[in-house]
Parts: sequence; structure tokens; C-alpha cells
Amino acid sequence: MEPAQPAASPQINSRLQHFRNLTPAARLEALAQATGLDAADVATLGQAGALTTARANGMVENVCCSA
Repeated sequence: MEPAQPAASPQINSRLQHFRNLTPAARLEALAQATGLDAADVATLGQAGALTTARANGMVENVCCSA
């Protein structure tokens, strides 16, 4: 008998079509759906200041100014 194969996980990538055209709230929803974030993670990410300017600068090429 052959060993059971693990269930195939869905393939995701960094390309979410038309992501840049969405509002921030819609982006968060799209990200949550694409990655399976739970409600607690969505709430954390949706808080103002959840991502510092310093951290964003290491992740995003067009970070500008801190508030």
C-alpha cells in the first residue's frame, strides 16, 4: 500500500488582479480571502498604525511620509 499523499494546498501568489484599484478596506478583504486570514488577523491589520512606516519602507517601494 502506498503512503497517503498530502492534500494539495491552493496555489497563491502575490498577484491579486486590480488590487491597486481597490480601496484600502477592499484590499484587506481581498487579502483575507486570498490567504485565509481569520477575523482576528483582519481586525489587527485593519487598525490604524498596524504597519509602521519603517516596516512599510522595507516592504513597499513607494512609501513616502510618516503621519
